[in-house]
Amino acid sequence: VVGALLEGLATSGDRLWPHDEWSAMRFDRPLGVGAVGGHGPIRYTVEELRPGRAVGFRFTGPPGLTGIHRFDLAADGEGSVLTHTIAGAASPGFAPAWMLV
Repeated sequence: VVGALLEGLATSGDRLWPHDEWSAMRFDRPLGVGAVGGHGPIRYTVEELRPGRAVGFRFTGPPGLTGIHRFDLAADGEGSVLTHTIAGAASPGFAPAWMLV
């Protein structure tokens, strides 16, 4: 059931991404390795996709933002743990762009 949340990411039925608070996540094609998109001014490319288990993105914009963004699902006893990781760096010139997000 939780894996379906990952598989629905960036679709019209997306129940994982907080699109009521952030711009919706959109890509140039269905979610898969090489898909290009993002949310609002934050752009990324899909680098990894393990259906129902993990999806990893690499930031491609705006200029000055580097790093990764990913979701990982792991079994934990009788349940699951969904981890959302953002790891990156921003150049000094990125600060003005971040204020627009």
